[in-house]
Amino acid sequence: MGNELPSMFGFNFNYNKMADTTKKGEEVILKIGTKMLAGITSHDFDFSKDMLETTDMNTVAGTKTYIAGRGGATISVEGIHKPGGGGTHEDFFTLLAAAQSGTEVDVYRGSLVATESYLSMKGLISGVANKAADNSPANYSCNIQVTGAITISTVAAG
Repeated sequence: MGNELPSMFGFNFNYNKMADTTKKGEEVILKIGTKMLAGITSHDFDFSKDMLETTDMNTVAGTKTYIAGRGGATISVEGIHKPGGGGTHEDFFTLLAAAQSGTEVDVYRGSLVATESYLSMKGLISGVANKAADNSPANYSCNIQVTGAITISTVAAG
């Protein structure tokens, strides 16, 4: 019988177990422009679409109907404050300056591995915070409002 699933609908399914391609959090990078952010401990990407209600008096009783409207995304970032970023990374001060000026930034999120996917988009930094507590590393957080289209691309091979 091997890799076959039982026939439930008049035909057999033949499958091969897929390789585990689970990504660890540290394998998903976030870049602002050409540099990664210094000290990142987490970043979240949230995309949603508006649902526009189209229910009218002739809609089937007790139900609602919808169509998809416009979509948008936000990115939330948390990290340990590492001033200067070693020259190869952006830091809290760069984020704050971009937020104050309203500068649109290029944002990349995803893999750096050849043939894997990443997202590219433009964003505005809508909020930046910095926290320093006794006996703890100083940290920062940042919110990015994505503006315009989000492009899904593949990292070029070699």
